[in-house]
Amino acid sequence: MPSDATLVHSDPALLHFNRAVDFETRGRCAEAAAAYREAIRNDPTDVRALLRLGLLLRDLGRDEEANAAFATALRLRASGIGRSSYAVWSDRAASESATIGG
Repeated sequence: MPSDATLVHSDPALLHFNRAVDFETRGRCAEAAAAYREAIRNDPTDVRALLRLGLLLRDLGRDEEANAAFATALRLRASGIGRSSYAVWSDRAASESATIGG
């Protein structure tokens, strides 16, 4: 059985997604956005990367780009072909709702 490191390196989309999350965690937003885009380029059906990119862009005030990422994610999810993780969306929404007081 391959190790976790082998699996990550054999999936370029996952590798770029993980880099994006790392960049985002460290406040390196431009690099995070670029890495999310690279993850999406490697796997255009990765709804998780599209959602995280959309959230990041929205936080940066780039609403038009964010809305495009969200629309693509929703279209893929509705079609049933998107690779996704609803945890990305629901965890962030719950966090924001708690912050707002909702």
